[in-house]
Amino acid sequence: MFFVHSARPVLASGENLITNPDLEITDNTGLPQDWIKGRWGTNTTVFEYPVLGVNSSKAARVSISSYSSGDAKWKFADLAVTPGHEYQFSDFYTSDISSYITIQFKKSDGTFSYKDIGHPGPARDFQKFTATFIVPANTETLSIFHLLNAVGTLTTDEFELKDITALPPPPPDSNNLISNPSFEYSNGAGTSPVKWSKGNWGSNTSTFIFPISGYQSSNAAEIQMNAYSSGDAKWYFDEVPVNPGEAYSFSDFYKSNTKTYITVRFKQTDGTFKFLDIGTVEASTDWQTFSNTFTVAANTVSLTIFHLLKNNGTLAVDAYSLKKIESDPSKFSTGMVSIHFDDGWRSAYENAVPILNAQGFKSTNFIVSGRLNPNYPGYIQSPELLALQAQGHEIGAHTRTHPDLTTLSTSQMQNEIVGSRNDLTDIGITPVNFFAYPYGAYNTQTKSVVQNAGFSAARSSDGGYNLKTQDLSALRRQSMTSNTTFAQAKNYIDTAMNDKTWVILLFHEVNYTGNQYSVSPELFQEIVDYLASKDITPVTLGQGVALMQ
Repeated sequence: MFFVHSARPVLASGENLITNPDLEITDNTGLPQDWIKGRWGTNTTVFEYPVLGVNSSKAARVSISSYSSGDAKWKFADLAVTPGHEYQFSDFYTSDISSYITIQFKKSDGTFSYKDIGHPGPARDFQKFTATFIVPANTETLSIFHLLNAVGTLTTDEFELKDITALPPPPPDSNNLISNPSFEYSNGAGTSPVKWSKGNWGSNTSTFIFPISGYQSSNAAEIQMNAYSSGDAKWYFDEVPVNPGEAYSFSDFYKSNTKTYITVRFKQTDGTFKFLDIGTVEASTDWQTFSNTFTVAANTVSLTIFHLLKNNGTLAVDAYSLKKIESDPSKFSTGMVSIHFDDGWRSAYENAVPILNAQGFKSTNFIVSGRLNPNYPGYIQSPELLALQAQGHEIGAHTRTHPDLTTLSTSQMQNEIVGSRNDLTDIGITPVNFFAYPYGAYNTQTKSVVQNAGFSAARSSDGGYNLKTQDLSALRRQSMTSNTTFAQAKNYIDTAMNDKTWVILLFHEVNYTGNQYSVSPELFQEIVDYLASKDITPVTLGQGVALMQ
């Protein structure tokens, strides 16, 4: 059945018309304020609230266990709208079957009409649905149903409805260093954006497309890649002159059907290039924004930034921004270095920790708790882990079994993330405030589960240096591998100290196996000796995070 609520007034163009859109406010009946349950037909339906949301602890779920007819959904209060105006609707959802999005228009004569605007498929993790529509003549109010009409489960959160008819274009930004940042200016034939180039290398088939419809304008650029074996493809803007040590903020908008990567290319004084990875973003069928900050490497004269594709798939980009951070609140008062060990390898405990202890240095150790048993002889066991803690080294969680968390359901993520902390505290490790993503893999849902589990910060595999403004749920690191030289490690340290940033040196095994993620004890000794010679005392993750507040 449906219940009638009085319509909400029309708000200013561009504002979210839905009240309590993320279902965070609960009324005195225990239900989300300004939301009701809707069901009709012959079916057995259960409505649940609250359940875990996309970025919060509250969302709404509907489950149908037997079905003959009708549908079921959570419904927001009717909204007053303007006939002839264009509106944009979006929400986030997870479901184990296909669902439907339907608009209910109430006419001035009291009758109703309906319009289907979407039929999204199943989604194990939260996905965003977006659609636009024109309100028909004689409409007074509307509501939008994200509904089930078959046996299954649907969770919804973060609803949004905006009147986009008269949204003004964003004003030009005089601080943006990129020429033609939104691809609005093209060559005489209209086939290529001015001040932009195409980049492609390796074994793949890449097609560059321009123009396509943009984020908030008529133009954007796209890449389509297939037959991928190696390399990448990207659109990139003309080099921008910069000075070493300066801090910059970068952002763009993108749509893609595969994971994509953002890399800064620094041109050096001798004409060579250095590269800095500043982000990895998951696929998104709707325009999303990426943003991050970075510091210009030593000996740099100019830079450009690649939002690149290195898988079979499609990537569209638009609305680039690069700005110098004039007064730099992102810098620390002094540079910092941290030493991290992942997984709990015995070789690190036996070959590296004594070297640290001899200098009075402390490390942060992320432990795969499921390997704290004799079936894993290559890893330390509980007594050694307790001894490591007693020596002043910091212990963090690294899941129970080291899976790629982005491939798991929410409940599986929670078991791995919360369970690993519980395993550690059960043997006497306390506190366990920090987390590291296995393989460095994370997405929005993974970060949400980690944050909701109460971890203060998490480390990713994103390369680079941390500023005070770095996302605490995706701290960067520099990986120490079998190919790492002392000169490279020294450069990481010197850069952090000169630029007043924070570098995390990530180690795994410390032995002579030559495995990809191993370093020799001699290299580790050389790095520690260099830190001591420069009077640099490594900070633990907790100490570094405290200085970011």
